[in-house]
Formats: sequence, structure tokens, C-alpha cells
Amino acid sequence: PSALQTLKVGGPVYAEIANGKDVIADILPPPLYTLEAYMLANETMAHPERAASNLQKMKALKHEFKTRRDFWATAHLDPKLADGLAEQVVASGEAFWAVATAFEEAKANGEAADLQPVMDAFYRHDAHVRAFAELASGRLETSVADADLTGTTYTMIGALSSGASVLIFLAGLWFVRRRAIRPLVEIGSAMNVLSGGNYAAEIPFATRTDEIGAMSRALAVFQAGARERQRMRETADRDRSQSDAERLDQQRNREREAEELRHVVETLGAGLGRLAECNIRNHLDHPFANRFEPLRLDFNQSLATFQLTLEQVLDKTSELSGNAREMHQAADELSKRTEQQAAALEQTSAA
Repeated sequence: PSALQTLKVGGPVYAEIANGKDVIADILPPPLYTLEAYMLANETMAHPERAASNLQKMKALKHEFKTRRDFWATAHLDPKLADGLAEQVVASGEAFWAVATAFEEAKANGEAADLQPVMDAFYRHDAHVRAFAELASGRLETSVADADLTGTTYTMIGALSSGASVLIFLAGLWFVRRRAIRPLVEIGSAMNVLSGGNYAAEIPFATRTDEIGAMSRALAVFQAGARERQRMRETADRDRSQSDAERLDQQRNREREAEELRHVVETLGAGLGRLAECNIRNHLDHPFANRFEPLRLDFNQSLATFQLTLEQVLDKTSELSGNAREMHQAADELSKRTEQQAAALEQTSAA
């Protein structure tokens, strides 16, 4: 089970704390309930030889009564329970101790002591205690139910937030793949087609206004240049009247241009292959020929933009995960505060 399930009201930790307080309440008389003092007064009347010992115990019980009375006067408690405790239990308890003190003084001075006022005060006090115990038990059950509902609600909110974070992260990856990786792969395929000598193929994404579009338009320029060079070669082949030196020079130029184009296509193809494998760290560092240099710069700029976009997606995902954790922490804190209130109510109920 999760930490929230373990610590929530009604969970294992809460049950252990509540049972510990209940067992103490079952074996020790509560200080605010004057039953033990009333029994000592009765025993003193029935067994005068125990008067001295019993009167000392009654003084100690009175001190404990005042100590707990003062504690609950400032403790955080439900307003209705606080009023009931003060107006019923404490008030009737103080009335009991007023007559019990008179009884103690009479017995201590060896005078005749009347137990009837003590008995009457105790039974009035007992009635108030029982009425308050019913009120406190009802409030405790309501508080536990409310706390359990609140804990369940925040647990569901936390789970939904975590799920939303995962969905947003996956959506971000899908968006990056659709807007960046797939277009780059298609451009790489177009370059391979060009390198194979097919200059009639259409260059994709030329209408886009971002770096992908810039690369496509640059590739279209190279395609047009290749077409022109092809036309020129065809013209040169038809022009048999050219001198051997001129034809040789043109051939060298064509071979140099073809080698430059081959180098550009292979280098860009390798870079796009790495990008398709999600390797976004390697730029094209070696310069191309002057006329092909803009293509290398556009590729590096597109790669840098893609890296920035991916970082923004990951940052947003991390932020949403932090919000989920904060909600979990808020739920934990609420559970702890509810546990403390429930423990206080348990003490009051036991009283």
C-alpha cells in the first residue's frame, strides 16, 4: 500500500494509534470523570480507617482534573465539542469537586461528613458525561467519514494528475516526431533519390516556413542545379564540334561537381539517419563546398531548434509531475492533520 493509504484516517497507522489510546482509556479512569473520587468518598464513609489514604488520593485526582481542564480549554477541538465539554462535563465536575472538597475538609477535621451532596453532585455529573460522550462519538464518526472521503478524493486527483502528465509527455513526443523527425527522414529519402540521378522527384515540405522548409527549398535549388547540369551535359554530348581540351575541362568540372554533390548527399543522409535513431547530439562540423554550405548551416540550425523544442517538452512534463507530487504531499498533510484531530476526539470521547 502507498504511504497515503497507510497514514490516512482509518488506515493501519491510524488504527494502531486509536487502539493504543482506547486501551489506555479502558484501563485507567479518565481525569475529567469523577467516578474514582466518588468511589473513594464512599469507601471513606464505609471504612474510616482508610480516610487518610483516600483523602490524599482525592486531592491528587482533583489536581489531575484541573490539569486536564486547563489543557482542553486551549486545545484545538470542534467548537460544539469544546462548548459541550466546558458547559457540561467541566462545569458539573467543578460542582462535584466543590462538595467533595467540603467532604474532605470535614473528614480531615474529624467532623461529621454528609455523603448525600457528594452523591447528588456525582450523578448530575455522570449524566452530563454520558450525554457528552454520545455527542463526541457522533462527531468522531462524522469526522472520520469526512476525512476518509477527502483522502479518497485527493488520491484520485493525484492519480489523474499523474496520468495526465504521462499523456502530455507522450503527446509531446508524438508532436516532435510528426513535426521534426518524420519530415527530416523524408527529406533524407529525397536526397537519396537525387543522389541516384532522379532529378524529377518532388521535394517535400517546401511550403513550410520553419527550418524544415528552408532545408527543403535549399534542396530544391540543388535539384534545379542538377537538372541544369544534366541539360548542359546533354547539350555538351550533342555538341561534337567542341575541342577535346574544352570537353575534357567540362568533364572535370562535372566530375568535381558530382563529387561535391555526392559528398553533400552522403553527409546529410548520414546525419538524417542518426536523427531518425533519435541521436540529436551530432552536428555537421566539416564545411561543404561554398555553394552547398547553406544546406549544412540549415541542417545544423534545424537540429538546434529540434533540441530546444524537445527540452521545452521535457521541462513541461517535469513541471506537471511536480504538481502531482505537491498534491500528494497536500493529501499527506491533510491526512496527518485529520489524524491529529481524530486523536483529540478519541481522547475527548474516552473522557
